[in-house]
Amino acid sequence: MSQFFAQNGWESTLHQRLQRFIHEHRWPQAGKTQQYVVFDFDNTSVIHDIEDHLMVYFMENLLYLLNPRDFERILTAGDFPLDDALDERRPELTLRRLVADIVKDYQWLHEEYIASQHPLLTLQQVKQTRSYRSFAAKLRYYYVYVNGHFQRQVGQMWLTYLFAGYTPEQLRLITQDMLKWALQLPMDLWVFESPQEQPGLTGKVTAHFEAGIRYPKEIQNLYHAFQAFNIQTFIVSASPVDVVTVAGHTFGLQVPEHQIYGMEYELNTQGQILPIMKDPSFITKGPGKTALIRTHILPQFNGQEPAALFGDSMGDYDMFKQFDETELKVLFNRLLKDGTQEFVDLARNSYGQADATYFVQGIDNNSGSLRPSQASIPFGSDVAYIKPGEVEA
Repeated sequence: MSQFFAQNGWESTLHQRLQRFIHEHRWPQAGKTQQYVVFDFDNTSVIHDIEDHLMVYFMENLLYLLNPRDFERILTAGDFPLDDALDERRPELTLRRLVADIVKDYQWLHEEYIASQHPLLTLQQVKQTRSYRSFAAKLRYYYVYVNGHFQRQVGQMWLTYLFAGYTPEQLRLITQDMLKWALQLPMDLWVFESPQEQPGLTGKVTAHFEAGIRYPKEIQNLYHAFQAFNIQTFIVSASPVDVVTVAGHTFGLQVPEHQIYGMEYELNTQGQILPIMKDPSFITKGPGKTALIRTHILPQFNGQEPAALFGDSMGDYDMFKQFDETELKVLFNRLLKDGTQEFVDLARNSYGQADATYFVQGIDNNSGSLRPSQASIPFGSDVAYIKPGEVEA
């Protein structure tokens, strides 16, 4: 059997299975129908999260077009609990109080820099101020909490779409600049801390960000091997569709734009992005990702389910569970303490079996690279873990 791409950082049994998969499904060949595969994007097709980096890039460069009133309107949109404590040890830390602090800081930043025709401070000087440091820490905390606890709905505003006001074309240009910045960042864990001297209503807040994007050559080679043998490649991502489209092209994955799906938003009459999930559209994570694949991709292949799926998180859990006929399901091991551990167990229990469906691919988070193991190395560690707390044998 031919070697379609080098092993390098691929886990050995997964690499062997992918070789056999391409050999069996290359097309055209007698008696075969064309097959397709579906990739998630963030933390699957690349290491780390592109929407996460877009959020921090906007914050680092104060690129917002929103006035303070609209900024607050987005942050408080929807029917979400604003007065519940976000940390049981800190009853004063609620979304309502957090937003009040963020908006107060944003008001100052908007007046002194963002909307000023002749700002007295440079961007770097602004970023040294207490107001900016408070704004950055609290907005980052807000963003992480909201995306981890709330679900968006079609036709409704989404709380973190603070890039509203730009056109899709402008957002794509910003994404290009963001990716250049993110690719040169060291792989590191950033810590944002609000200043003790400016506690606001919530007191001091600390938030984190996994910095640096990498696109492993192994992933690019896999995409290209599929494409070389006419196995169709699709991307279905929970990142904004314009952002993931630019990223896919930047990283040379060679997926046609009409085969890239992501979150969609409404536009106003001037063609500017509104912070509202497009209706109709699909929320492209969890069950919404599965529904999009069933609605838009399966009909292109006479109802065939994907031959292979690639993902990393609970955003991919539903499609892994729902597509029973999919023969290969690959989880990139982020050591998450959630339902994805079910797939790690399935992969370990079937390890080395010829008919195995589930595979786990290890990652080194310090270098942003794949490692030839099921186990992953967390930030700041030199120890590999197969599951949270379970060291690689």
